[in-house]
Amino acid sequence: MSTIVAIFPTSNPISTLAHEIKARGLDVSRLVVISNDEPTGYLASVGARFVTALEPTRIYGDVNTHVPGLRTGNLSDYDAANASPALEALSDLAVPDGRTDDFLKAVDAGRCVAGYPTAENAEAVRAMFSAAGGNPVWSF
Repeated sequence: MSTIVAIFPTSNPISTLAHEIKARGLDVSRLVVISNDEPTGYLASVGARFVTALEPTRIYGDVNTHVPGLRTGNLSDYDAANASPALEALSDLAVPDGRTDDFLKAVDAGRCVAGYPTAENAEAVRAMFSAAGGNPVWSF
């Protein structure tokens, strides 16, 4: 199975993408949108999965926390997969760990990320992402 993931300037082109996905008979509920904006219009009504990336503080890279004298044997409270719905969504989209920061930085800059898992029609879905304005578009 492949996953197509792209960065879009706003959520408006993703609405166009959702129309095209539905028009081709594909399941729109598999579309994942990561954004700091609330969904509106058609995009809000089609059943796509929305993930708000907005967090009060975002830390990029590895974080090592240690409190002298405290040994719990547990992972730190900053477990990225559980602390960030956006990171969890990127993981669900099969984005490699080394690439997630690129997508989060794009969202922090006001852009949106969309992804769609697909089996046999990956090239057609990739073409839909490109035609809707996704730039760049990746296959994972």
